[in-house]
Amino acid sequence: MPSSTRGRRTSVALIAILVLAAIGAAVGYTLALTLGQTRTATASVLVAPLIGNPYQPEGEGDNLLNVQSEAEVVRSDAVLEGAAARSGLQVPDLRDMLTTTVTDNSQIVTISVAAETGDTATQVTRDVAESFLDFRTERAEQTLTDRSSQLDQQLSDISDRRAELVQEVAASSGIRASLLREEIYSLNTQASALQGELAAMEATPRDPGQVVTVDLAPRGPQTRPEVMAPAVALVMAIPGILLLLRSRRATSVVQRRADFEGVSAPILGEISEEDRDDPENSSAVRDLRNNVLDRSSEHDRVLLLTAALNPPEAADAAPALAEALAQTRRSTLLISLDGATDSAERPGLADVLRGDSALRDCIVRAPGGYDLLAAGTSPESLEDLLVSPRMSDVMRHVGEYDLVLLTSGLRGWDARPPLVRLADAELIEVHSGTSRRQQVDDLVRAEHRDVPVLGLVLRGPRTGTRAAARRRRGPR
Repeated sequence: MPSSTRGRRTSVALIAILVLAAIGAAVGYTLALTLGQTRTATASVLVAPLIGNPYQPEGEGDNLLNVQSEAEVVRSDAVLEGAAARSGLQVPDLRDMLTTTVTDNSQIVTISVAAETGDTATQVTRDVAESFLDFRTERAEQTLTDRSSQLDQQLSDISDRRAELVQEVAASSGIRASLLREEIYSLNTQASALQGELAAMEATPRDPGQVVTVDLAPRGPQTRPEVMAPAVALVMAIPGILLLLRSRRATSVVQRRADFEGVSAPILGEISEEDRDDPENSSAVRDLRNNVLDRSSEHDRVLLLTAALNPPEAADAAPALAEALAQTRRSTLLISLDGATDSAERPGLADVLRGDSALRDCIVRAPGGYDLLAAGTSPESLEDLLVSPRMSDVMRHVGEYDLVLLTSGLRGWDARPPLVRLADAELIEVHSGTSRRQQVDDLVRAEHRDVPVLGLVLRGPRTGTRAAARRRRGPR
């Protein structure tokens, strides 16, 4: 990324921070002046365990959670409708004025109401607290009434059945009479248990709790202009700060997977130096191969591997990927235009395009089981030859292969533009600690992109301590 572009992005971010902070300071100051006129009344309500409510005797679950549920009940329509009838306010207005909290490890629900005057805040707080306690009492009474009705009905059913059995006993004898008496005894036991439950319900406490204290205080210190103004200014400046961080991040060096958040291309694999040295025994290289095959279509026969580096270098995952593809019994050709010294004296693509050598004489079998076409002698001439008609002829002749991999790292110029025209899809190799996020973004979002990006290949350093024997990727 050019330094002028980075400078412009930084300047825009700084201007955004200053403008938004100034607006935020003005808004915060005005807001503080408005809110500073309000008063807050607070009522501490000691909640007693009461049947039919979230916090009740022998209730299920944690008592603290049950008391927190009671705090939510305070904000319910049923409670606020009762408070509205007392105060003359509307339910939505009451809910906006109201805040509820629970004191840790206690049975105290704190009800806070903010209003323009202290008298209004205090009265509305009492109205809400009393409506809440009344609502708890009503729920308890309704629960006890419903349960009492159920018990009365069960006792009536038992009485009717017992009368029938008594008549049957009078008309029976022997074993049947004994069985009927046992059933009558069982019914008597059930009736005693139900009557005991009825008696216990009559003795159930009806106390919903009580209002312990009601305090009145100015609204918190956060409404003071000297506090609110910088606080809102900071919040308003956050978008500018994020823009600045994004600008910095775009120019930062990629180190790990998390650095690719927001890149619209998936990560297909992550291979280390050891994996590249020994692809035959590397599960990481096999995973990369499988992901490439899964992402590519049957028409993606020519794949371009581009390293996100400046100046350009060869995508050195290409030989390992070519070997892994060859292991699947796919005929694979790697056209590697890296200008390596060990292949500079052998004829290659440059010699074919100049007409000095035949294509079949320049393709050799590499140790990994794939075919290799190197840059050849005087590879600097490829800058012109790659766009010649003969290059199109070469690509037609290599059509016999199942897959063709293209990669280039010739120093002094970028071979990607002419090569991308020959490819069906592209892989981007990202070098940990070297590639920059902006380089990756530029490649993924390249203008006039007609070739889809299959995904990213993360190239890491040596990750283990084992001495993996480096194998040369050149031809036999």
